[in-house]
Amino acid sequence: MRKFGKWSLFILIDLIILILLVAGPIDRTELDDQPFYQSMMKELDSLHFTEHGSDSIRIGWQRIPITPNHNMPMAGYRPRDSFDSVHDSLYARVISLENNSSRIYLVSIDLLIFPPILKEKLEEALSLTNKPFYLFLSATHTHNGVGGWDESLLGHFSVGDFDEGWINDTAAKITLAMQDASLTALNGTIAYKEWNASHYVSNRLAAGASKDGMLRGLQFEQGNGDKALLMTYSGHPTNISKGRRELSGDYPAVLVNRLESEGYNFAVFMAGMVGSHQIANVDGNDFELCENIGSVLMESKKSEGISEELSSRIKTASIQIMHGPSQVRIGKNWKIRDWVFSAVSQPLQGELSVVSIGDVLLIGTPVIFQVNSLWSPV
Repeated sequence: MRKFGKWSLFILIDLIILILLVAGPIDRTELDDQPFYQSMMKELDSLHFTEHGSDSIRIGWQRIPITPNHNMPMAGYRPRDSFDSVHDSLYARVISLENNSSRIYLVSIDLLIFPPILKEKLEEALSLTNKPFYLFLSATHTHNGVGGWDESLLGHFSVGDFDEGWINDTAAKITLAMQDASLTALNGTIAYKEWNASHYVSNRLAAGASKDGMLRGLQFEQGNGDKALLMTYSGHPTNISKGRRELSGDYPAVLVNRLESEGYNFAVFMAGMVGSHQIANVDGNDFELCENIGSVLMESKKSEGISEELSSRIKTASIQIMHGPSQVRIGKNWKIRDWVFSAVSQPLQGELSVVSIGDVLLIGTPVIFQVNSLWSPV
């Protein structure tokens, strides 16, 4: 009996040591006091923009289907091993802005995020061209798109088995779409657009808290009169039940289709400040709800809004985000230690992508954002 008690004590001690090795208290040091934050602020204060000239601009656009022709996992909510049908096809959409010195590609994809590995493959393909380029990448943030785009152990459990074939195929398709957008580009103009759709979103972090409910966008018009609209909105695309296994672009896909059937030759949606916002005051469930959201946003767009012609002066910047160790919470005050996270995940890194067109800034983040609007006149 005494021997059993001794072994029990050893096991308990080993268990405590193991817990302390893999878990620790959350660091709640004020952000202003963190060394990485102070370094980041200094970096922002000395931010250098790359000038891409202000001569006439050529504008082109293209879309390409990315719906897989084989079973793949779904990304968003809890892990789902595979989709069972396609409610509406998934696309990647490209707008090309080109002048005599460089090309800027604005790309959005019908996925939860724009996969880092896909970005790497696009940069590799574009590096073979003889003209400077800049990629501004985004996603609609649909929770009913495909997964399989993170090859880490954590990615396996969160977005499903890595599918290298689909990644390579999708990268090749988007590269081709960028080439087509450039080849069909025509001289054009750009305008900033804004409409109030605040009634249809609420702050999902705190009831009654401040919110950003503006529909914002850039209208691109070619010399032949064809028009494209790049639009963003803060409503979180989580309007399809977690148990559904149909692929869908959620309400952004509905909005894009409505825009293309009611006056625009091409449309693109990029997720706005979805981290702190949710859809509100719209009836329906699942796909009916998505259709209704598209309808009310189109009605909002018919109201009087802001329209401002922009100059063709374009500047870009990329800002590496500085940060401390990861803090994956496993309780109110406890986290997984950084070495454990690093062992099962891709390196914790990201950057802010910045494109300045005339008096408008586009700021892309590697995560869902919940502080200030990503789009604003400056």
